[in-house]
Amino acid sequence: GVFSAILYNHTAGSFKAIHDTSQKQPTYGTPSLLQGLRLLHSNYGHLEWSRLFEGATKLAKEGFFIDGILSRALETHKDKILHSGLRDLFCDTAGHVKSEGERVANGNLSELLLSVSLNSSHFPENLAVKLAQDISEAERPAFLAAAQAGSGEINEPLIVAEEKYSILSAPNQVTGRMVSNILERVREQHLTFQSHGDLSNAFASYNALLNLSNEFFNTSHREIFTLNTTSSHIGVLDSQGNFMVISTSLNSTWGSGLYLPSSGVILNDFTSDITQEPYFSFPLVLNITEDGEDDPDEKQFVAVTGGLSALLHSVVMLRNLADVGLSPLLHLEQGSGSLSGCISGVTNSSVGDKPVQEVGECSDCFLSMLLRLKAKHVGAYGAPATEVHADGY
Repeated sequence: GVFSAILYNHTAGSFKAIHDTSQKQPTYGTPSLLQGLRLLHSNYGHLEWSRLFEGATKLAKEGFFIDGILSRALETHKDKILHSGLRDLFCDTAGHVKSEGERVANGNLSELLLSVSLNSSHFPENLAVKLAQDISEAERPAFLAAAQAGSGEINEPLIVAEEKYSILSAPNQVTGRMVSNILERVREQHLTFQSHGDLSNAFASYNALLNLSNEFFNTSHREIFTLNTTSSHIGVLDSQGNFMVISTSLNSTWGSGLYLPSSGVILNDFTSDITQEPYFSFPLVLNITEDGEDDPDEKQFVAVTGGLSALLHSVVMLRNLADVGLSPLLHLEQGSGSLSGCISGVTNSSVGDKPVQEVGECSDCFLSMLLRLKAKHVGAYGAPATEVHADGY
């Protein structure tokens, strides 16, 4: 598991990030969402710890009605659900996967959240023990050790500062440097991704970016991308210009599918051996300035999460400072030792030369979120729009 966060205090003009302080990389990926929230609350929280869980505890106990998006996801993962512990949660009494309009409740999760909310002094030790009840005996010691050893601190983020933008990421992460290095090459080649009616020029730039990516990843960082990772995040921006972006998963927005019946928890990224699986962590926050000036009352932040597409999408967004998020979006496909790509969002019939092609849908998942503050008016936008939940902002 993972919990990464970047925070901005408008009054103080300061950025903070959560940094993992574990002395060595754990052999198990374990849940860290609640631990991360506890760290944030202990430093910045004003409400009582227990108050934070009231809504979630009630929702888990009473349940919710499945909407169209979740219904389609359940159907897509039907075989996995039917042959795992998830069937206790997402199947009806007849053994069929629940459909749109049916209720899903999770009483055990409600009890766990209530326990965590009332016993903060023994957190996270009690939580780790509870979760470990459903882990095999052979794996349980390593799981407990990893769950209890995880720790973090809030300190200054790694900031790559340039004339018109800054890239923020948690310390010791390579993603910010990657974006900066690729963008530098893009500028050297004078690539532009704004079509202005000339799609052939945009396609040529995307092809060049893809070639740069192949060149870059086939050298020192190629091993990092053996997995086409995705992640999920939430961002909050208020009218005073304060914001927080949290990333809570590494390799799947759906989750690992491992259901722990005693606690009602679905582990997001659980894997029994993560030592051979390299990940790069999000979020990245791109602070875009107008005309090279950082106006405290007009802020534009882009939070990016996802796999290879998300990383290179941030390069495109930084390059297109004038019309962030309006250009066609590049999606990357992981191949046998190389990268290929496709473009979505192109509306006319012009198709560029391979390896970039216009397609209706790409398999890689990513989510980019634009948080904008202008004259105390706030706005939040996401791409692709079909993957964005307004309530998540």
